[in-house]
Amino acid sequence: MAWGVRTMRRRQRRSWLLLAGGSLLLLLMVACFSHVALLAGEHPSQAARDGGRSGKAAAKRVARSKSLRSRQDLLPVTVTELETLKQLPLQRWDDRQRTLLNMTFRPWALTATDSSCRRMATRFSAGLRPTALVSLPSSGNTWLRQLIEGATGVFTGSLYSDVVLIREGMYGEIVPYDSGTTIAQKTHGFTTLEGVTAEPEQQRRVFSHVTQFGCRAVLLVRNPLAALLSHRHLDAAGHLGFAPPSHFEGEGWQEYVSEKALFWRKLYADWIGQCPTDQLLLVRYERLLEDLPTELGRVLRFLGVRPDPARLRCLYSYPNGRMKRRDRKKKPEAQPAEPFTEQQKALVRGHVTDLDRLVREKGLGELPEYLL
Repeated sequence: MAWGVRTMRRRQRRSWLLLAGGSLLLLLMVACFSHVALLAGEHPSQAARDGGRSGKAAAKRVARSKSLRSRQDLLPVTVTELETLKQLPLQRWDDRQRTLLNMTFRPWALTATDSSCRRMATRFSAGLRPTALVSLPSSGNTWLRQLIEGATGVFTGSLYSDVVLIREGMYGEIVPYDSGTTIAQKTHGFTTLEGVTAEPEQQRRVFSHVTQFGCRAVLLVRNPLAALLSHRHLDAAGHLGFAPPSHFEGEGWQEYVSEKALFWRKLYADWIGQCPTDQLLLVRYERLLEDLPTELGRVLRFLGVRPDPARLRCLYSYPNGRMKRRDRKKKPEAQPAEPFTEQQKALVRGHVTDLDRLVREKGLGELPEYLL
């Protein structure tokens, strides 16, 4: 019995020694790792964070290498390929890439109660003349594009390639703007991307895109105060998000208002000043909201389209776009109740007055009185 107890105690001591040895080895490995990291000028926790960032970057690369999925389809193209396709003439697309031109999207598939509306599709066309849809960002360009697509059954395009919009079924973002497969094409001119920092003369000649479109354009004008607010939200939080209240205060907000209000006037003035008036159509965003059939009818006639009455019936039954920002009343903290100072309003009003004078001189109508 005594021999059995001594044997059991020896075994327990060996187990404790093995456990202690393992713990010591683990501590030595951690110390070694920390020493290597410190020699490299890096704190161990920083190395761990960098490893996490590397993992996120790798995941992002994998995501960009996978086929893009929209609301209704798995597209035979990756996010990485989009950048190449946008700059590549259709004649140089391979057979797999050209299958994109056979794709359709059903805009009312998830919202319509009428089965005939659910079945209606939007598709690519061929041989169409480029027509610019010109606006400051956040002026309703995407909504007008969706209205045009709903009424005509033909995709609209863009000078850009917005993955968010492609996922929403706006497949015209994939093709070159001048491919002839889309009925109208979005441009924000020099007010976005590298055009923002270009010299004024270069902004007018190169980044306004007047020459690329041969002066043919729909000019979509929104109340600049509303456009600037929405633009601020877009820049800070994307298509559907909201900027924090701090984005509407201080010097940063003042500089933003000054720059964007100037861009609002110059963008439209460049087109109106350079182009024959019969090649331009001025559309007021607010009037689209107030009288959609009349204003959209003007756009469709300018585009040379006689829409199917059945499509118009579906469109007017379900006119809201798929990229509408949530009701701000449900998120009142998104911006101050009165984000513009009297000085800022006076600045904007001056640009509106200047543009209205040019619009009247060219016989393009007039801007709404409430803007003046």
